[in-house]
Amino acid sequence: MNSRRRGEKFVTLVCGALPEQLLESELFGHEKNAFTGAGPMRPGHLERAVGGTLFLDEIGDIPQSIQAKLLRFVEEKTFNRVGGREDIRVDLRLITATNRCLREEVHAGRFREDLYYRLHVLEVEMPALSRRAEDIPALCAFFLNRFSAGRELALGTDASRLLINYDWPGNVRELRNAIEHAVTACSGRNIRPWHLPKTITQTSSFPAKVDLNGVLQRWVAVKVQSGATYKQLSAEVESTLLKHLMQHFDRKPTVLARVLKMNRATLLKKRRYLGLDSES
Repeated sequence: MNSRRRGEKFVTLVCGALPEQLLESELFGHEKNAFTGAGPMRPGHLERAVGGTLFLDEIGDIPQSIQAKLLRFVEEKTFNRVGGREDIRVDLRLITATNRCLREEVHAGRFREDLYYRLHVLEVEMPALSRRAEDIPALCAFFLNRFSAGRELALGTDASRLLINYDWPGNVRELRNAIEHAVTACSGRNIRPWHLPKTITQTSSFPAKVDLNGVLQRWVAVKVQSGATYKQLSAEVESTLLKHLMQHFDRKPTVLARVLKMNRATLLKKRRYLGLDSES
């Protein structure tokens, strides 16, 4: 906010998305007919960002031939267009980002050491999303607002818990896609677990593993001792299961039947038989 460039242009270039020749042309520009298909003279991103800021994303993917040319610009603030001889001087702020460890890339010989140290003026390390789970609710709210297109959408507590407990190997990009997926899949106002991608619902960790066999064993022992019949036992188990399922699916039998691949008519019949209709 305090930079003298705050009102100037902010130009971005994703370095890893372009082949070498095209990347060089996009970054430095080219003279007329400098190479096959070049066409008329075209300024590059360096010239477009004059006076402002140039953001180079995925700089660790830049080929070494272009790294040498970029090093000259970083040191001298001058460069040549592809196919040109004239030195062009520009004043701008350069910001770079990468998902690689550039120190390791330098040691492996894939990134120039001199360029690394010229770029390494002020480093801001962004921890993986899994290490800053406290940011997930705010990021979810931001993406919900972006993708909801005016709809009133909220993230349910159970869905929020899954998102917070997930490991996020794809970081913020994966979270963004997950929210966009959920907004598309949700027809109501609340995003629930079944609206999220299966990669999240099937792999999210839970705080504790319930010993269902142990619980049932103790419960059966008490019930049998009290004289309960098999019919009574099975009815109570099924009634409890359906109560929890209805609660999990916002008391929407149609959604429950579709997600669990259950016949809806059978579900409604079981609810009436077990006396659960009055709780809807």
